[in-house]
Amino acid sequence: MTSVSRQTEQAFRLTLLALACVFGSAGVGAQLRDNPAAPPELARPPFLPRAAPDVLQLPPIAAPEGRRTGPRASGELLHTVVIRGNTAIPADALQEVARPWLGHSANAADLEALRVALTRHYVDRGFVNSGALLDPNGVQGGVLAIDIVEGKLSSLRFSGLDGLDERYVATRLWPDADQPLDLNALRERYQLLLDDPLIQRMNARLLPDAGPGSAALDVEVERAQPWSFAARYNNHRPASIGEQALLVEAGLRNLTGRGDALRLSAQPGRDARGFARLGFAWTVPVLYPGTLLTLQFDDSDSTVVEEPLAAADVKSRLSAREVTLGQLLFENLRHRAAAGVTWQERRSQTWLGGERFPFVAGVPDDGLRTKSVRVWQEYTYRSESEVFAMRSTFAATRNNLEPLPAGTPAVAGPSRARFWLGQAQVARRLGDTGLQAVARATVQHTADRLVALDGLSIGGVSTVRGWRENQLIRDRGFILNLELDIPVLRWGASDTSVQLLPFLDYGRGRNQGQSPDAIGSVGLALRWRSGRWAADAAWGYRVLSTISRERTGRSLQDHGLHFQLSYVTGR
Repeated sequence: MTSVSRQTEQAFRLTLLALACVFGSAGVGAQLRDNPAAPPELARPPFLPRAAPDVLQLPPIAAPEGRRTGPRASGELLHTVVIRGNTAIPADALQEVARPWLGHSANAADLEALRVALTRHYVDRGFVNSGALLDPNGVQGGVLAIDIVEGKLSSLRFSGLDGLDERYVATRLWPDADQPLDLNALRERYQLLLDDPLIQRMNARLLPDAGPGSAALDVEVERAQPWSFAARYNNHRPASIGEQALLVEAGLRNLTGRGDALRLSAQPGRDARGFARLGFAWTVPVLYPGTLLTLQFDDSDSTVVEEPLAAADVKSRLSAREVTLGQLLFENLRHRAAAGVTWQERRSQTWLGGERFPFVAGVPDDGLRTKSVRVWQEYTYRSESEVFAMRSTFAATRNNLEPLPAGTPAVAGPSRARFWLGQAQVARRLGDTGLQAVARATVQHTADRLVALDGLSIGGVSTVRGWRENQLIRDRGFILNLELDIPVLRWGASDTSVQLLPFLDYGRGRNQGQSPDAIGSVGLALRWRSGRWAADAAWGYRVLSTISRERTGRSLQDHGLHFQLSYVTGR
């Protein structure tokens, strides 16, 4: 190649690099990645059913029978009742039950009535095989001793597990065999277990077991389909790398017999050549109960396909590795709390014309590497008319950015940074027609300059509809979403439905030392469901923006449109 041609090629590349500024201060690298900075989705729990079925039909378990003491027919003066052996119900509550018998003469019938009242107090609170026993010596000097026998669930017998570890089901259904049997708690755990994707349905019978106050639970389990498959075609990627793509996911549960879940995902490359994205995630219980270990890997390749950079052959590769250890802190039908820690390592590389080329000052030629530790907490609440979910994440990150020469403006941030990400959403039923109001909020705060991988992405289908994916990537900011979920059509008893969702989205963010930018939209979304098929579409009209609202591109996102067609089978 002649020196003239080399100079011409170099000038061409420099010109294209200058044009890259149209993609924002984060540079081309931020636009190449498949929404790297978008906050993780915060799942919203379902509403509780308004009339919950009695999912656990249990026959009554007889409480321990009392023994008659045979006092004199005229009775003895009773002034003190000593209650022994109670742990599930405080002694003060039981003494309150016994109070009407104090200060009176009590014969055998009176003492039996007291015993029955104490037993009934237990049974009415769900302790169906607990009860009171009178001391054989009866009333001695005005004092009566009563022993409480708190019944236990002494054995769990399962059938139909089909390879599922019995401990996985037993610890979720009744984790502490030494605690008194509480029918209400057992029924609630039974309902929670029915939501497990490994279980299709269950039938249970509570039966008397050997010994007083002992019960056995026979559980027939029908395993759910262990595999799942999903295919989604949408325009949810940044328009600069080709907004439309097909994502295929396959899942397999219970490989180890302990309730683990394996998920693989793949995105075919453009022109059906190889894969543009490959992902792997494996979640396995490591302790009983409620401790989960998740290993996740994700690699994606992208190429700029938009002019004027398409001719420059700009490519990017993002590799991510994550290890998460999570612990369930508390769970019942209404409340759930969990916490955990995530270690994450990511590497981003970019090429220009087949040669390594970092687009941000300070990034080494072999790419940007980041490592972070994220400590998170989650809480959800649900009732028949309202659900609420929130997540808080504290992150400490470091990277391999090189020191910049004096006087060079820093656009990529320091080698170490910290930030906090908060997410919340609430949904409320409005009447009995299925109408719902939904509000979501996302806030990221930091005092540091962040690399684009850690910045907050504002714009796109999951943040501010009607704008491009990654329209803004900022160090700190917030996103607000309001929408109404309006049922429009439902075909008889089938599962085919159509919903309309008018919405208002708004996002605002800023980088350290810069003025804030904001974008907003109002629009309408359409949701169609029919069996395993689903379709979603949304159109947003740009409002409340501090940047140009002109739709200059030719992508669907530039026209405010987002869509997805999906096919899903399995849980």
